[in-house]
Amino acid sequence: MESGIGGSTMDRDPTNAYENVTANRDTRDSSGSAQHSRRRVYRLVAVGFGLLCVLQVILNVSLRLVHNLNEGGDQLVCEKDVRKICPQDWIIQSGCSCYFISLATKNWTESRQDCVDRGADLVIINSREEQALIKGLGHQTWMGLTDREVEGTWRWVDGKPLTTSYWTGPGEPNGRAKENCAEIIGVHNDPILAWNDVPCDFERRWICERVQSPPRCLDSALTRP
Repeated sequence: MESGIGGSTMDRDPTNAYENVTANRDTRDSSGSAQHSRRRVYRLVAVGFGLLCVLQVILNVSLRLVHNLNEGGDQLVCEKDVRKICPQDWIIQSGCSCYFISLATKNWTESRQDCVDRGADLVIINSREEQALIKGLGHQTWMGLTDREVEGTWRWVDGKPLTTSYWTGPGEPNGRAKENCAEIIGVHNDPILAWNDVPCDFERRWICERVQSPPRCLDSALTRP
């Protein structure tokens, strides 16, 4: 009996109970501190990631502004330069090219020679926008496209191969009767498709082009000096 009572008394020793409570509290404090530290790290990571995203947006906007400013400056310089090199009676596109539209008619070779004599060449179509512009300038006019050197291999007057075309339909170019030179048919119903191949000795009006800068400038409205 005494042994049992003594054992029970030892189990209820206040010192042991205090130590157990203290140990449990220390464990909870340590666990809570670790969780708090992890949450703090997560918050710091989230804040850092957010700052990186903001900096990325700022960088993208800044680069875009610089690009637009440079492009706008180049455009203004280009337009200023093209006005210097083009006569007053030439049509100036808001960009880096100007165009001469003849009133007389000549064959393709004579038409090109006239352009060369003017310090230009027959027009080369570099974009859909330029095609729409040129189509509106005249009906049945020569442009700088031919396959006279190699039948079926169309090249521009600067020697570059044809990559994008605007023939009037799937049957063109048909190459009938040695049709080795290309003309613009302005009255064709399609707003863009207007090319036709015809014999080079036909007489047509023609369009000369002077280019001051790369074709990227050819994307704005038509203006006059």
